[in-house]
Amino acid sequence: MFGAGLLMPQLANHAKQLGCSHIQIGTMSALYSGFQLISGPVVGSLSDTKGRKPILLLCLYICAFAYVSLGITSSITLFLLLRSVIGMSKQTQLLTNALAPDYETDGTKQSIVYGRMSTMTGLGMSVGPIIGGHIMEAYPNNGFTVICCVVSAIFIFNTLLLRKLPDVKISKFAKKQVTIPIKLLDSITKTAKESIDEFRKIDWSIFWDLFLFKLLITCCVGLYFSSFSLFLKIYHEVSPKELGYLIAFQGGMGSLCTYFIGHITKLYKHDEDFSQRMLHISLVLSFTLLGLSMTSSIVIFVLLLIPFALCGSIGRVTTLEMIASRSKNTNRGTIIGASNSMKSLSGVITPLLGGFIGEYLGIAYNFYLASFVATAGAVAIKYHRTYVTSKNKSE
Repeated sequence: MFGAGLLMPQLANHAKQLGCSHIQIGTMSALYSGFQLISGPVVGSLSDTKGRKPILLLCLYICAFAYVSLGITSSITLFLLLRSVIGMSKQTQLLTNALAPDYETDGTKQSIVYGRMSTMTGLGMSVGPIIGGHIMEAYPNNGFTVICCVVSAIFIFNTLLLRKLPDVKISKFAKKQVTIPIKLLDSITKTAKESIDEFRKIDWSIFWDLFLFKLLITCCVGLYFSSFSLFLKIYHEVSPKELGYLIAFQGGMGSLCTYFIGHITKLYKHDEDFSQRMLHISLVLSFTLLGLSMTSSIVIFVLLLIPFALCGSIGRVTTLEMIASRSKNTNRGTIIGASNSMKSLSGVITPLLGGFIGEYLGIAYNFYLASFVATAGAVAIKYHRTYVTSKNKSE
């Protein structure tokens, strides 16, 4: 994640320097998210049948080669193709999460391992943008190439560390279960059909507001991040170093808000249906995004990032609480999976939408649209809350 923190803040600006349009930049992000969504189940299945360590090694080698190529290419077509390759192969988080129990079988210690991994992820995403910004300042002509080479070296170093781990035996059942790609694809198709059948069994009249709220949060955040770095460079003339510090500040505020989330939720003791929290988050998001798009002061922009991070943290926790309170043990996994799929699909759709808006209307209109979506969500939640209240009174 340190490597991702180094590269991601500079990616859109470098693509712009190569001559990419806003649509092509949006397509680049959509391709990455789309291939991440598609390759996740495939890589996960292969790791079960061929072994997590060899599949992780293969992914690391492919990523190392792809990142070096990304840093030296000047072709837009090749640049987009390499982002697709990275999207397919960069399943390192999935594989490391699956690999951890192979070496730590004690269930109580596994939570400690995952906690430390999560901490390192947050640290990497906070420190990476800052160092990446300093590299871009130090090497203005070829800073992106230097960053890509550093990221590639990190992946190579990880392969050396991974090779020192002892091999884990794969069960004979796992080997026999899927041996050829055709059976693997059949397995994925069967799983997808089973998932659709499970969706049909869910009473969506109970969960419609949950998924509306999830869609609201993912669309707003997706539209914001699809144009964040370009917006700051165009409207506030932010340098790469300053951009790195801004992203680190935003990530730090999100982590801090998550730490105090328990104290915040205590303010909503009587909000049993979560409608008050959803309404407040939607309204704050709406005004915050509008303020971010209209302010000419970078200081005010930074201050507005605080309520934006707060809404994101509370929103994620609120959706999980809604699922826990309304679902049953028999369908909770399906609902959480559907919620995560919505987030993944949003990662494909919003960059494309943001690219078209940025190309034909302007970058700032992504913020306007995100604010409008939040306002529409607030109106829908308020209307639903009023309807339920009047209905309960009449009964």
